[in-house]
Amino acid sequence: MVIKPLSLSNTQIFPIMKWPLILLLLLTYGAKAQTDLKFDKKLLDCEDKWVVIPTVQDSNYVYGFVYLDNFAGLTFKSEGVFSIKNGNYELRKAKTLKFRILPTKDLVALVPEGKLGVLNISGNPNWLPFFKNKSQSTDRLFSLACTYNLWGEFEKALEYLDKLSFRDDQYPGLYIQRANAQNQILMKKLGKPTRPLLFATEKYCDYYKQTVFDKTNAGRLKEAEETYHESLPQCPNESYKAEMAYYILFQYYKIKNTEKFKNWSMELERWILPTNDLDLKVAKMKSEMVKLQTP
Repeated sequence: MVIKPLSLSNTQIFPIMKWPLILLLLLTYGAKAQTDLKFDKKLLDCEDKWVVIPTVQDSNYVYGFVYLDNFAGLTFKSEGVFSIKNGNYELRKAKTLKFRILPTKDLVALVPEGKLGVLNISGNPNWLPFFKNKSQSTDRLFSLACTYNLWGEFEKALEYLDKLSFRDDQYPGLYIQRANAQNQILMKKLGKPTRPLLFATEKYCDYYKQTVFDKTNAGRLKEAEETYHESLPQCPNESYKAEMAYYILFQYYKIKNTEKFKNWSMELERWILPTNDLDLKVAKMKSEMVKLQTP
């Protein structure tokens, strides 16, 4: 099964990738063979859970992990494909892919506790803390607020925005997220149609990308890192963020800074890479860096 991501949506404060078309076509709610899977969970309620997505092929499923990236939003990372025959799970490995989750009425199932071992998974993945960070950090509070706003749960969004405002009332994007939630709640009470307020535009993306490029080439890597982190709430284009992270990663590869290279490899993995070519370049650099550490 090949799952290819579609183009990015540029209307949110952080980029959200639409479910790939083929995955949408695979979703079904027709009669299926009896299994221990219960497709009764909203993706919004599945943070830090292993979930199963049905396909049109009876007894075939995609499974993966749902998590909230502090800067990229609600994400599904596929782990593989399995089928159920005579009650037995038959695992088929597939390429790991990431998809940003848009609001949907489609329901998924949680992987049954007794089947985690069969699918070679257990608990939270070891990479999760890097993307989640502290549970009550300002970045996470803002990401939660954005996610609930996006899914139309505006009262819940305001709860997180209030917590964020108490910690940092100048957090980038706080005002417009709050205004959007309050406007939606008011219009709903008045029984009037609503239209979401415009979130961040891409007008700053070119500036940030060029600035990071210039600073990395000038060897001013600390400044480049600062500019990159400043860009995260200001630029909604995921491809640009991936490229900026790549610029920094490449410079640490050139100077053979192993620790920094490892950190920025993880940072780059936060994003969905815009091209396969970039993915291949990163893989080659990682291979070369491993050789340096091999006695």
